[in-house]
Amino acid sequence: LAAVSHELRTPLARLRMISEIARDTGPTTKTYDDLDREVEEMDALVGQLLASSRLDFGVLTMRELSLRDVVARATERANLAIDVAQVEGEGDRLTGDPTLLQRAIANLLDNAKKHAGGVETLRVVIRDQKVSFEVLDRGPGLPEGGEAALFQKFQRKTDDHGTSEGLGLGLALVKRIAQAHGGTVWARQRDGGGAVFGFEVSVKA
Repeated sequence: LAAVSHELRTPLARLRMISEIARDTGPTTKTYDDLDREVEEMDALVGQLLASSRLDFGVLTMRELSLRDVVARATERANLAIDVAQVEGEGDRLTGDPTLLQRAIANLLDNAKKHAGGVETLRVVIRDQKVSFEVLDRGPGLPEGGEAALFQKFQRKTDDHGTSEGLGLGLALVKRIAQAHGGTVWARQRDGGGAVFGFEVSVKA
């Protein structure tokens, strides 16, 4: 909670500054764009915290879902076009918590957008009563020997200046959501450059 509270102070401070400037000079289209961006950042952070709390207390709503609907909603949440997704295999049904599964996919997409040069493909494969979700990114690849640590809570990325980025909950939540659905996570180097982050769940929980 202390870490989340600290992270919320930054967008709140920017909102106050945007509001003060708008009072002095009048609102513009950029004002509303800036407001939207800060609200989206806070909404994403609160969403991560709520998802984590649901997992802590075991509050999952398991029901039969349309796989393609889950993927469509997750790409929308990540502000990406649905055509970034490629679905392979037969079938469209799986059992799971729709909100948490969408959150896990969206977190992988957001991770690629923010830290790995963007999303090239979201690959969804249905095979042997399992569904896997993989995001192929365009980044520099994985740190040597550090794949497992990427899915640990509060494991933050750092920029070229050594400054920490984000809260470090995104990939940790992917792991916890996958495990809650009887699945696993992975990260590996991608042939030709970049990395692949993914998770797998059972079609039937």
